[in-house]
Amino acid sequence: MRRATTIEATSGRLAELIDLRIAFQSLTNDHKEVLYYQYALHWTLEGIAEEFGVSPSTIRKRSSRALKKLQRTLGTREAWEGRKVQSNAAWRAAQTTQYEG
Repeated sequence: MRRATTIEATSGRLAELIDLRIAFQSLTNDHKEVLYYQYALHWTLEGIAEEFGVSPSTIRKRSSRALKKLQRTLGTREAWEGRKVQSNAAWRAAQTTQYEG
């Protein structure tokens, strides 16, 4: 029983990562670069702005727009009765693992 729980958790996480990768690929190159510098390289918005030769407010807007697009692309499921909100793929994976046919 413990192994099944681990597999379910792993398959749900894998589905979420696949969703995230697909959503990230849908971004423009400018948005990808800003998020990469901001979250993977941990640069400040000011440092990114200096690197790209634009104002910090431009980078702030790009980051905000990129994150909003990711959220729209990933979507969410409604939370109810204490269930956490999951990406659509994670939800599908959870439904698949509950099938006992």
